[in-house]
Amino acid sequence: ESIRDFLASGQKGDGILSPGKVSSLAESQLPALRSLYSDTIILGNSRARSILDSGLLTQNEVLFKWAAHVDEMMDVTVQAANLHRGKTLFIMGVNDLGYYCANTEGFKRDYIALIDAYRAINPDSEIYLQEIIPINEAYRFRWKNMDRVTAYNEIIREICEEKDCTFVTSVRYALPEFLRDDGTGAHYNRQYHIYWAQTMANQMQLWEDQP
Repeated sequence: ESIRDFLASGQKGDGILSPGKVSSLAESQLPALRSLYSDTIILGNSRARSILDSGLLTQNEVLFKWAAHVDEMMDVTVQAANLHRGKTLFIMGVNDLGYYCANTEGFKRDYIALIDAYRAINPDSEIYLQEIIPINEAYRFRWKNMDRVTAYNEIIREICEEKDCTFVTSVRYALPEFLRDDGTGAHYNRQYHIYWAQTMANQMQLWEDQP
């Protein structure tokens, strides 16, 4: 069930934390959701920081660099690799749209450099690359490079194919209802991240790692 359908139905969710489901969870259930990420590290830009701000995950699971482009993430990538987690999620690209502009080859080259550096330290980690979620349309005046989102997401898909990574998606959960009013249109609130964490757990098969 999509989040838009979930909201339209007026349901509150059944609160069941289980594979394949996306539910509205009580605070008492969030530690169980967080525990799914015990062998995962998430690294990225301010959208990774937004996960920390939500309080859902912690610095044990998330490393970030504010407003970073892929060519500025090597130090964070090396730090993350040295944690030797079993699964790794990169959240990158939204800041690169206006940095690399039409130079998608440069973006691709520098993103691949991060993956290669990561695997040189932690070759056994399963690597996931998240799609670039578009900016809320109400803030498009501040983000004039959104027309490149589709092209850049195709580049990320190419990287996944070439570097044996997995492309993951959460754009259908990034609805205006979940926007955090920080004046950027780029970051989402706690409710969004509760849904996000469940759909990422499903796509990254984090349930399979549980005893």
